[in-house]
Amino acid sequence: GSKIVILDAYTADEMNVLSVLDDAAYTGFFINGDKLVAFETQNFNWNQVLEQQEEEYAKDSLDKSPERSYTPPEQYSRQSSFIKVFDVSDRTEPEFVKKMVFQGNYLTARMIGDRVYSVFTEHATPQNPRPVYAVDDELAVVKPQEINYFDYEANGYRETSNYQFTTIIGLDLSDLEKQESRKIVLMDNAQNLFVSKDNAFVTYTRVNSAYRSWDTEGDSLPPFPGDEYSEY
Repeated sequence: GSKIVILDAYTADEMNVLSVLDDAAYTGFFINGDKLVAFETQNFNWNQVLEQQEEEYAKDSLDKSPERSYTPPEQYSRQSSFIKVFDVSDRTEPEFVKKMVFQGNYLTARMIGDRVYSVFTEHATPQNPRPVYAVDDELAVVKPQEINYFDYEANGYRETSNYQFTTIIGLDLSDLEKQESRKIVLMDNAQNLFVSKDNAFVTYTRVNSAYRSWDTEGDSLPPFPGDEYSEY
């Protein structure tokens, strides 16, 4: 794994280690005042969360017929993506204060002011009709009407065969009790993210089978409802 080490680096000849975060496969981090946001990949047992998911799906299913009933995935452990927030006001003893875990893959993240926006992708299948993630081990319920999509054929593009959920999570570090903001889009495989204070631009690549050439397409996602930066 990859450790995050907090050092007192002044002066260089008196540098010493103040603390070391848990040994994990960290892929990056942000520092904002006394908050440290770390991204990591490790195994996670989804049993408890998937039991909650099964109950929620049963509640809001519109079609109760046996032929159309949804069978949740088998309970299992799998490699998962994490957001972990630490309070580092005491550099010698960082305190773990918040965890979010996603079944999808971590793509990238940006920090704007006190907010961290993280992007995760997850395959969409009949067995996985909504993205799955948990906040402090509790299922984050995603309603079907929250999922946006792009009508490829109506806009002159061939239908994709690689549908994925692209989920952008907004976390307010100034108030960790506040529910995260999110935008979920059903689209092709997200590859790169470009961000302004008003929008996020997600790009992906497709093969044009008629000419055997590569086309790069991009989708612009609107700002998060209620986010402070939507007014800029």
